[in-house]
Amino acid sequence: MRTRILLVSVGLLVSVCGIAHTKQTAPPAGTSVPELPGPAPFVVPEAARQPSKPVEVPLAELSVDQLLDKLEKLRAQKAELEKQEQELLKAVRTKVDKQSDRLTKLGVVRTEPAVAPVLPDPSSIPSVPKLPKSNP
Repeated sequence: MRTRILLVSVGLLVSVCGIAHTKQTAPPAGTSVPELPGPAPFVVPEAARQPSKPVEVPLAELSVDQLLDKLEKLRAQKAELEKQEQELLKAVRTKVDKQSDRLTKLGVVRTEPAVAPVLPDPSSIPSVPKLPKSNP
């Protein structure tokens, strides 16, 4: 009996919820729902489509001051690159040293690979003729 009541109650609940969910509310008669405009189309300006490339003027056409300015700028860039290189080398060395210390603490022995010296083939060496001894 309880099962039957429970089944009927659940059935009624599902049907009521289903009807309420599918029922749509329509706007009152005589009124219209305005349509919202869609997103504006994305327009890329002509200047952004083609990246502007600086026009390279031949060095022969530059004045001495312009050449000196260009040289200063180039040397500053070179100095900055060298500074970055030194910082990078320092960071690499620090990391390698830390890793090496850790390997040593863990008892991992780092062995250097044995490199045999590369000797030239004796047959490929030309012989040097002996000079006659001169008597003074």
